[in-house]
Amino acid sequence: MKYLESELHLRNHYENSGADPLSKAWTFFNQEDMYRYYKNHVSADIDTVSGVLNVQVQAFTPEYSQKVVQAIIKRSEWFINQISQNLAREQVSFVEGELKRSQDLLRGSQKDVIDFQQKFGLFSPEQDGAAMQGNVNQLEAQLVQAEADLKAQLSYMSSSAPDVIRSKSKITALNKQLALERAKLASSEKKNTLSDMNAQYQDLKISADFALDAYKSALISLEKARIDAYRKLKNLVVIDSPSLPESAELPNRMYNLLTASILIILLYGIGVIILATIREHKDM
Repeated sequence: MKYLESELHLRNHYENSGADPLSKAWTFFNQEDMYRYYKNHVSADIDTVSGVLNVQVQAFTPEYSQKVVQAIIKRSEWFINQISQNLAREQVSFVEGELKRSQDLLRGSQKDVIDFQQKFGLFSPEQDGAAMQGNVNQLEAQLVQAEADLKAQLSYMSSSAPDVIRSKSKITALNKQLALERAKLASSEKKNTLSDMNAQYQDLKISADFALDAYKSALISLEKARIDAYRKLKNLVVIDSPSLPESAELPNRMYNLLTASILIILLYGIGVIILATIREHKDM
C-alpha cells in the first residue's frame, strides 16, 4: 500500500474521485483504517494447484485500476527476483570465499616447497639422494672393472708400459671421484642430513598435495553451487497482462436498488404495523 501511495498516490484517488460517501476513503482515516480499506479493494487469490495468482483491484476509474495492477506486478517481480538473486549470490559468495581460502593455502604450500628447493639446491631430496647413490654405485663398478683390467695387464706387461700407466691413472681418478661422491652423499655441511631433508620435503609435499586437493574440491563445489543457485532461482511469469475494464462490476446497481427497495418496504411495513398497534391500544 505504501509503495502504491508513493507511485500512484493511492489515497488521493480513493478520497477525491467523486465517489459516493459510502464507497470513498475519508480524509480522517489513519494508516490502519486506510490499510483495511485497501484490503477491501485489492485482492490476490492463488490457485494452489497451478500456482497461478489472480490479482483484482477495485478503483473508481478503469485506467487507475489497470495502473494499480501493473504497479503490483512490477513490485512483485522486483521482490521475487531480488530475494532469489540475493540468496543465490550469498550461496555462491560463500563458496567463492572457500575457493579463495583454498587458493591462498595452495599458493603458500607451493611457495614453501619452492623455497625449500632453492635453499638446499635440491629438486627432490629423495630423487637427488637416489641419484647420488647411483653415481657411487656406478663409480664403484667402474673402479672394480679398472682394477681387474690393471691386474690382467700386469700379468703380461711391465709396470712402466703405457697401457698400465693409463690404467693406474684411471684407477686414481675413479678413487678421487668416488671419494667425492661419497662425501656428497654423507655430507651434513648444510646442517641437515639427506634423510632429514627428505623428511622435511615430504612434509611440505604432503601439505601442498592436500592444498591442491582442497582447491580442486572447492572448484567443483563452486560450479555445483552456481548450478544449484540457477536451478533455485524463482521468477514471476505474467500469464495475462492487466486488462482495462470496459464495464463496472461494482457496485452492482440493480442488486443494490432491489435490496434497498426491499429493506425500505420492510421498514415501511414494520412502521405501519407499529403505528396500527399504537392506534389499537389508544382506542382501547
